[in-house]
Amino acid sequence: MKQPCFGADLDENTDSGRSEKPNREHRVKRFRLRLNSIVLRSGSGGGGGGGSCSRIAVVAVVVMVVVAAVVEVVVIVRVVVAAAVVVVVVVVVVVVVVVVVVVVVVVEN
Repeated sequence: MKQPCFGADLDENTDSGRSEKPNREHRVKRFRLRLNSIVLRSGSGGGGGGGSCSRIAVVAVVVMVVVAAVVEVVVIVRVVVAAAVVVVVVVVVVVVVVVVVVVVVVVEN
């Protein structure tokens, strides 16, 4: 059996039927294992293309870095949107309280 071009253990690809949603670490590990299997299948199996494995590994690493960057951007955007929602809720509550106080003061006078 050929060795992977870059570090991931193919024996780690055991999903024991977990019903919960996998966290980001497990998704990244599965993604790495898939890329590794692509590298193994398309690597130097043709009888002399020893350099193709390293080229495919470089492409796979670049793809992994891009996907990881996109995942990080998505996480940052989610945090920013959540913070914006909290700010909007606080502003709405403050406005409602001010309007109620103004109405009570006007009615009292």
